[in-house]
Parts: sequence; C-alpha cells; structure tokens
Amino acid sequence: MTQERSQRLRTLSRSADRIERSRPLNLTELDERLSSNIVSKSERYQEEIRKMQAYAEENHTALIQLGGRPTRPIQWDVGPRNFEEGTDDCSSGEEDDEQRESRLIVDHWAHEGSKFAQELHDWQAFRGFQRRVRTKPIPLRERRVDDYWNERGIREALKPQLLNDPEQQSKVDEWKEYYWFQHRQLPAYEKRIVEEGRKKERWLQEFDAATVHTNCSDRPLGTTWLYGEWQSRDKIIEIGDCLTTRAANERDIHASTLEWIEGQLPIITSEQVSIIDGFYLIFQPPGQKPPGQI
Repeated sequence: MTQERSQRLRTLSRSADRIERSRPLNLTELDERLSSNIVSKSERYQEEIRKMQAYAEENHTALIQLGGRPTRPIQWDVGPRNFEEGTDDCSSGEEDDEQRESRLIVDHWAHEGSKFAQELHDWQAFRGFQRRVRTKPIPLRERRVDDYWNERGIREALKPQLLNDPEQQSKVDEWKEYYWFQHRQLPAYEKRIVEEGRKKERWLQEFDAATVHTNCSDRPLGTTWLYGEWQSRDKIIEIGDCLTTRAANERDIHASTLEWIEGQLPIITSEQVSIIDGFYLIFQPPGQKPPGQI
C-alpha cells in the first residue's frame, strides 16, 4: 500500500467516524448491538468450554486405549460453587456471581484437561522407558531392579518380572513396572526439598554478610536484591520457606500417586482372574468347573 493511499484511507475513516458521531442516538439500534455482542460472547464462551471438554475426553480415552489407567473418571459435574464473600481465594473482588461461576467452570475444565494430558504423557514416557530398559542384558536389568528395591526398601511383592517383550508381560507385572518407573522419580522430589532449604540458607548468609549489591546507592537499609525487588531478611525467610513447602507438597503429591498405583494392583489382579475364568468357561470340557470352584 502506497503512502498516499494509506493517508486517504485514514482521512475517509476519520470522516466516517465524524458522521457516525453526528447521528442521533438510536436506542433500538444500540440495544440490538449490545444484544448481539452478548450472544456472540456467550457463544464463544460455550465453544471454548466444549473444546476444553473435548481435550479432557481425548486424553482420557487415549490413555485407556494405550493400556494405561486414569486415576479417576472425568468429572463432568463442576459441583457446587460458593459465592460468599471471601470464600474464593482467586476472586478479584470485582466479579458478580455469573462472572465468577463462568471463571470457575473454565478453571475446572482447564484442570481436567491438564490432569489427563499429564497422565497420558506419563504413560507414553513409561512406554519409552520400557524400550530403553530392554536394551540391557537380562542379568543387568534384573540387578538394577534388585539394587533399587534394596536401596529404597520397597516391598518384594511390588517387584516386576521384566520379560524381553513388554507385550508378553502380564498386566500385573506391567503395572509393577510402571510403579518402578514412577518411583524412580521420587528421589528427585526429595532432592529438591533439600536444595530449596540450602538455597534459603545461602540467601541468608549473603544477606548477613552484606555481599549482595553492597555498592548500590539505591539499596534500602536492611535489604538485599532478590526476585527483582529489595527484600528484607524476614521476607527472604518467607520466600525460602514458601519454596521449600511447595517442593514438599509436590513430593507428597507424587507419593500419593505411588500409593494409588500400588492400590490398583489388587484390582488389576482381580480383573485378570476374571478374564482367565471367562476364557475357561468358554473352552472348558463339558461338566468341568473353573479352577477354585467346587
């Protein structure tokens, strides 16, 4: 576009704007425009919710199809919302009930989508882990399992049998191997807690020794530069404790995941027994009962 043409378009735009402002206010037209905007906004909101629901369902279904187990079904019901003042920590204080409800619904589906996306990602990573483990000779991979079990003090009943072909493993052993895969991440969570504690101590040592920004004329008395601000000693302690607590919470969440995985083993065992009994009922000789039945 040439400069002359661009200038002409701007002139025409300003002229049209002046004409528009000189027209008398048409309340009917204004009401139609407002209604149209409201409907359009509502439709966009509903479409966004449908996309988020589809994303959660897609990840949930894909996880099952790949042989994994979601930690729970999709929560289609958002559940009751409490709109009493001060009960919603995320509220800006300027929302009405309808706006807050809309935001909570969006937050709910954002959480559902990300939750099952993470579970699907974990299971896909586990499949890759299975392939890498089986590049090692059988004695070496068995020794790795034994060493880890002894080091961490894990119950012997949770130790998997690693066949060369993962497809030939029983569902129970596959799930035990998944437990191993997830448990191997626990030391990293524990290490981070220690590191965050050491980080706070290092900050305090630097603060007490006045080694940070000692030559800065803008430095307020009794502060040090941290996270883009001048922080007091008490604030440094607060930040350090917050980071350590966050790391501990993430470790606890992962520990809860391990408990859930372990708790699924009796369920998977029961499912496998039912499948075996079902096959036996189909192919058993006439008059013969399945194993365990008298």
